[in-house]
Amino acid sequence: MSQILPRFLLLTAMLGLQQTAFADACSDAWETSTAFNSCFLGVYHFKEDKADGEVKNISSDLCKVNVWCETGQAQNAPRKSNSKNWKLNEVPKLGNYNGDVKLSP
Repeated sequence: MSQILPRFLLLTAMLGLQQTAFADACSDAWETSTAFNSCFLGVYHFKEDKADGEVKNISSDLCKVNVWCETGQAQNAPRKSNSKNWKLNEVPKLGNYNGDVKLSP
């Protein structure tokens, strides 16, 4: 019994690190995309300590991208909501096309 708890804690810690690595992979991939420069997580809500959007892992090779993208060059151009699951290897290839997040050609 005394060996079970340390092994369980080690396994739990390893799974937590693995999930963090996936999350970091999605965020890192997003930050290399051209869409990153004109798409945002939305409004930050201080009371809830979170933003409207997110870029996070769903699995080891799937990312949820939920962002608001600029629709034009004007300073106060409206932003368009985008929410879709993308394969991790597709995320760096994402671009903003008039407010729509799409794979760059």
